Amino acid sequence: MARPSSWLRGVALVVATSLAALSGHAADGPAADASSRAAAIATDKRVWHLTPDAAPALLAPLVAVKPDKGTDEETTLSGAAAATGVAWTRVVFQAGRKPGQWDFLQMQIALATSGSEPPPSAAALARDLARKLGKARAPASGKTEHLSTWTSRGHSVAVREGTFASPLDDSRQHVVLIELAVDQGEPD
Repeated sequence: MARPSSWLRGVALVVATSLAALSGHAADGPAADASSRAAAIATDKRVWHLTPDAAPALLAPLVAVKPDKGTDEETTLSGAAAATGVAWTRVVFQAGRKPGQWDFLQMQIALATSGSEPPPSAAALARDLARKLGKARAPASGKTEHLSTWTSRGHSVAVREGTFASPLDDSRQHVVLIELAVDQGEPD
């Protein structure tokens, strides 16, 4: 297994320390660890060039993902790690221009309360992401579950909090959701 770069380890350490300071909780708890790892993934530039083969290694510190039944046009990897506060993770790829090539399309990382840990804080996570990604856009009117959204070069990162259906089993759960997506030119 490849070791994460020192830059990625440094970002994860800074994010974990920041989240602990903002929330007043120990940085070594599962919820803080999942939040810091999710934030590190969301701010890692490599995610926009992710392939189905590389996704499990990038997400391994957070959650194990496995391929779902795919089609010729789309392939999805998903997983969950309830013990560490990851309700679900889903990564979607679309068929590329060349046969056998897959292009990253979107990723969802849903964080939830694990055991006796405090719930994840969407506001703290958004503040932490803002340190790395800059000022977030204001939420669109009527979309109160959107806390913060960042867009740049056809990519978007959004932090949402609310009750959402899991793509794994359609159960509904209150989560803090980080969504990464490649802009497809579709209206909101």
